Amino acid sequence: MRGFTMGNQLTHKLASLFAILIPVLLAISVFHPKLDFGLPKISYGIDLVGGGQIILQIDSQAIEAREIQALAQFFSQSHQLNREASVTDALVFEGGGMHPSVSDELINQYPTLKLSQTPTGVVVSGLGGHITAKTGEAVVENIATLRTRLNALGVADIRVYRQGSDKVVVEIPNGHEMERIKSILASSAEIGFYQAVMPEAGVMLSYQGNPVVRNHTPIASGQSITKAVATVDPSTGLPVVSIGLNATGGQKMGRFTKDNMGQPIVTTLTDSDYAFSGKAGDAPVRKVTEKVVSVATVNGQFSDSFIITGLGSLEESENLALILRSGVLTVPMYIVSESSIDSRLGAENANQGFRAFAIGLFALALYVIYLYRMRGVIAIFTLVLNAAFIVIALSVMGASFTMAGLAGIILTMGMAVDANIIVIEREKELFGKTTTPLADSFKSSALPILDANVTTLLVAVILYNVSSISLKGFAITLALGVVCTVLSSYFMNMYFSTAWIRERSNDLEPAQSRPS
Repeated sequence: MRGFTMGNQLTHKLASLFAILIPVLLAISVFHPKLDFGLPKISYGIDLVGGGQIILQIDSQAIEAREIQALAQFFSQSHQLNREASVTDALVFEGGGMHPSVSDELINQYPTLKLSQTPTGVVVSGLGGHITAKTGEAVVENIATLRTRLNALGVADIRVYRQGSDKVVVEIPNGHEMERIKSILASSAEIGFYQAVMPEAGVMLSYQGNPVVRNHTPIASGQSITKAVATVDPSTGLPVVSIGLNATGGQKMGRFTKDNMGQPIVTTLTDSDYAFSGKAGDAPVRKVTEKVVSVATVNGQFSDSFIITGLGSLEESENLALILRSGVLTVPMYIVSESSIDSRLGAENANQGFRAFAIGLFALALYVIYLYRMRGVIAIFTLVLNAAFIVIALSVMGASFTMAGLAGIILTMGMAVDANIIVIEREKELFGKTTTPLADSFKSSALPILDANVTTLLVAVILYNVSSISLKGFAITLALGVVCTVLSSYFMNMYFSTAWIRERSNDLEPAQSRPS
């Protein structure tokens, strides 16, 4: 640290000032609407601005039933094997002879499953891992569908993200109809168009008090819909939904209407509802309901464009059209938690949080500067730099700034100053024992500072993986704070010290130990 000329020292000091100023300006810019330095603006959590939070969970039982049914159809249709039993993480199929190619076909379609042949059939194992993988895929696909639905509603500044392996969190700012949003988010409504058949050949339903029997296989389903618009029928004044089908669905509908002039076509709407027992650990019971929304007579051929009637109110028609446009959920979901915060309470939380940060930093600055003078000033600069680094990292990651995150920054400030004090106290111990106590203090403090921050990082990682969604922001900020603390309180501290502190400076002595 010796050997600096006066010109080099001045350059070093100016560079150190810019090293503080630039990150602080970048951090301010992510909050300030008129400052733009290329970083994405940080979004506030609903606990700071108010709004609602809805947590939805994938129906794991529905995934398991769907995958088991798909396997049963695979072996039944292709290899004449019937499911006989289920054991832990495995299915047993028995029947006639099995073609040698079944193993290759199974691996191609279900790469995570394992097949073991028995004298009378096969045993398929690895079902648990397969369902876990399918659950992850369903969460990703459902998130995309939920975002499409919310965008169609015109809800701005929404956040939809994954929590754990089977949950999705939706955060919605104030000013929106929460009840309508809840019904649309959790809806697994699916429409189907069926041929009316004789009672013994189909599924019995009721329409306006009269029995209606639909075929088992639909002519076209919701998966074929490319357009759905709610409107009002000018001739009746009743709400309807105008439907547009893709090429495949249009061809099927065109053939059916051509061959079945004068015959009824049944339109049904299927949805799910969940009943909770109230006991902890009990999975909700899913109830699937199917209702007939219309029974129309085919008076002429049509294919990819027609209307649906009998949908009730205009709002119900608009909701259905929105759901049909956005597509059905890959797997049904149900709401497990919901909360809301008033905007005034959110603003109060924000004010109190920022006030606590400012007061805490000011009180810490007074104490440290009084005790360590110039080294205390450098310590406070590194704390400000630490907070700026954390805010910049949150902006780049696209994370929300929450009350828990602010608490993590405040806690980080308290821990980060310890790293500065370790270096200062170590330098005092080395004063008079070595010719370069300032440089040696950083060398001897590196391992204790690293050890302390690594243990905190482990705690943050554990907290993130086991905590609720409200604490994950705290864990993320704490983990970022650990990394930023090492960067600012050690490396940047060393850089600032070489610029502003002379080796063997008397400024290192505490204020109370100096002669008056």
